[in-house]
Amino acid sequence: MSLIPHVAISVQDVALSILKSNPPQLSITAVGLVPTAKFAYQSLVPYVYITAPLDGIYDFTFISTHESNSGDHQECIVHPVVAYHVLQVIPNSLKGVRVHGSINSSVALLISDSSLKEVDLTPLSGSGGVAT
Repeated sequence: MSLIPHVAISVQDVALSILKSNPPQLSITAVGLVPTAKFAYQSLVPYVYITAPLDGIYDFTFISTHESNSGDHQECIVHPVVAYHVLQVIPNSLKGVRVHGSINSSVALLISDSSLKEVDLTPLSGSGGVAT
């Protein structure tokens, strides 16, 4: 059994959040559509740049993966899926993020640090959950 990656059909939404850490990190969340519910593993794969993009918009490809033995993927019903990526280091030149699907792309702009929601990753006492 092997995993077969595919680019998501389309990207419906992209959201950015600053994670409270030292140094701060950028969480990227994207919602996309895939051709069947059998796609189980999603990821955002960053483009590799020799120099930073001139427009400050960093690109990612929305990849959805399925197992090779999971059957036919020619269904006509599309299913929403979510993918996440965390930038451990936020480039000084970053103004936004563009996530690409097969037929479109979606952009989320980083207008200013104050425009983003901060997420505290400190566990709540006794719950084991994440404080937001």
